[in-house]
Amino acid sequence: MTGPQDVDHRTALVEALDVLGAGPEERFDRITRMTHDAFGVPLTFLNLVHGDLVTTQSTYGWNQGTSVPANEQFCATTVLTPEPMVIPDARLDPRFAHTPAVAEHGIRFYAGAPLSMHDGTRVGTLCIMDAEPRTFSATDL
Repeated sequence: MTGPQDVDHRTALVEALDVLGAGPEERFDRITRMTHDAFGVPLTFLNLVHGDLVTTQSTYGWNQGTSVPANEQFCATTVLTPEPMVIPDARLDPRFAHTPAVAEHGIRFYAGAPLSMHDGTRVGTLCIMDAEPRTFSATDL
């Protein structure tokens, strides 16, 4: 099995899905709507991480289909770990306090879970964000 840190392998898998730039798809939008409803957050994303980009495949509360540089993005860090990543207050986290999401858009809370292919390669994330700090219980996780 290829390690999750293998950017080329992950990028090849994401491109093989043939969904990048395909526009809104109900199968993904249903997931972000359900996640929004479950957690009551203003922002929910289903992102794919490929090369040096994070592409929003589906969103609730933001611009769908946008791609942003992966460096300094929450999801680019989440996809590198097998476990969900929770940041109760991003202003207090030195990895992210200076990022545009926090400094310009006011994001304080982030929770994201990696999305994996059958071979274990993590190719994206399902995440939630809020402008208010939050706690996240074991049940939430």
